[in-house]
Amino acid sequence: MIGVVIASHGELADTLLKSAELLVGKQTNVKTCGLNYGDDISRFGEILGNYIDEVDRGDGVVVLTDIFGGSPCNRAIMHLRNKSFFCVSGVNLPMLLDVFLGRETLGVNAENLYNRCYESAIEGIKKVNGILNNSIKGEK
Repeated sequence: MIGVVIASHGELADTLLKSAELLVGKQTNVKTCGLNYGDDISRFGEILGNYIDEVDRGDGVVVLTDIFGGSPCNRAIMHLRNKSFFCVSGVNLPMLLDVFLGRETLGVNAENLYNRCYESAIEGIKKVNGILNNSIKGEK
C-alpha cells in the first residue's frame, strides 16, 4: 500500500487525518508530523525522515505538506535528495480523501496518486455563492 505522511504547522496534520477518517474510515500506513512553536526544526526534519522510511513498504510514498516554502515543506524537500517519494504542498481535505480512496484502487501507483491529489485539491475549491446564485437562477 502506498504510504502517506502529512506534515504541517501545528495540529493541522492530525486534524486532517481525523477528519478524513471520519469520512472514509480508519487508515493504515499513515503518519502525521506537526511542527509546533518552540520545536527544534532539525528534530522535526529527523522525525519526518523516519516517518517517510516507516511508511515506505515498496509501493511508494506521498508526502503532503501545508504550505510551500514553510518549514514542514522545506524539510520534506531536503529529504528528496536521498529518499524517493512524491511531495505535494497545500494539503486539504479533498486532496487527502482522494489520496486515501485512490491508494485503494487497483493500478494506481504513487506517481499517479501524486498527480491525482494535486487535481483533487484544485477541484475541491468552489465559489459557493456563485454556485448557489446560479442554481437559484436555474443556470449551470
